Amino acid sequence: MREQREKELKEKFGVLFLTMLLICLCFPGFSSVSYASEHEYREAIMASAFIVIHPGELRLCKNIHLIFDGVNPPINTSITALNDRFRKLRCSLDIRANGLFIDFDVYFELGLGNETASLYTDEIAGEFLKAFNYSDVSLTSKKQAVRNGEIWVYRSFRVPKSREGILTFLKFAPSGGFSKYIDNLIERYYPGDSTTCLSPEYWLTRKNSKLHLLLVVTGICSDLLPSWDLRDFQYTLSVKELLNTDHPIVEQPLDYQQVIVEVETNHTELLSRGITSYIVNIDDIEPEGYNIIPKSGWPYWVEIVYEHLSPMDDVIVRMNINSHVKSIPNPKEPLIRIGIALIVILSILLIVLIYIGKKGKEVRSRDRKDFQQGV
Repeated sequence: MREQREKELKEKFGVLFLTMLLICLCFPGFSSVSYASEHEYREAIMASAFIVIHPGELRLCKNIHLIFDGVNPPINTSITALNDRFRKLRCSLDIRANGLFIDFDVYFELGLGNETASLYTDEIAGEFLKAFNYSDVSLTSKKQAVRNGEIWVYRSFRVPKSREGILTFLKFAPSGGFSKYIDNLIERYYPGDSTTCLSPEYWLTRKNSKLHLLLVVTGICSDLLPSWDLRDFQYTLSVKELLNTDHPIVEQPLDYQQVIVEVETNHTELLSRGITSYIVNIDDIEPEGYNIIPKSGWPYWVEIVYEHLSPMDDVIVRMNINSHVKSIPNPKEPLIRIGIALIVILSILLIVLIYIGKKGKEVRSRDRKDFQQGV
């Protein structure tokens, strides 16, 4: 089941869904920087850093994305399935222990109808699979539902697991530019482990009646933080390290390229010790020539953007992390305090009553003795 696989991925990688959400909200238009034409080709290196809770661990997630916006679609875009109430498509490569899985998430307008949407999805998936030209493909899962006012249709196909299988999926990446780092990412992030993952995907959307294809190749990794309670913890993020290269990250800059680093500056978790906030301060950035801007729609996130590139060896961001704990208020605490007060009051009354009873008994005993002596 798709939900079970997503749960397994979340448990294994812990950060994949937030990463994909960041990617989805970043495109088109990588950052807040505008471009002359939404249809011109663009590409970027984007790194992101944020704190996550991995089972029993506090980790700093470091992701690297190669983004190619405006790739020529490798399929026949004139087919009816892509021109009749089609909204968008995500074609992703899911790397698991038992193989590579090509997943299609296709969205149509609600008025299309479920049966037609299912037929159209099969046609679109067939176009992509024909373009990839895998030697062995088998359908493993299919699903359909209504999501956010759109018809969502899902198909998953299994192909043999190998490095060549990944390169086949990425065969439509543009040549030159930042695509030279694709092999580096495969080398470092494939096949992956409990905290490392490679996630390539295509996004096909419609812009002003024209189809637009985006390719994103993501490498996910993370570092274990030394404690749940951080005090002046120093951390350095290197884009060059994440790209798995020894060469300068930008050697011959092009006017359609960007380098971006995104940092979450405030992350809050509800832990057993209380509500814990992790504050990330950016102490230093190298090289100069960047702009720091708030990430639109994302409180506590900032973007470090290099728009007009010059040759650069690396982008280094030095951070300082501190944690602050706020105790969790107990909604029953006032009742507990009242109960304790009542117990104390009743205990005092009981002691007073016992004391009075004892004194009364002593007085009656003394009076009885006096009376007997008088007789």
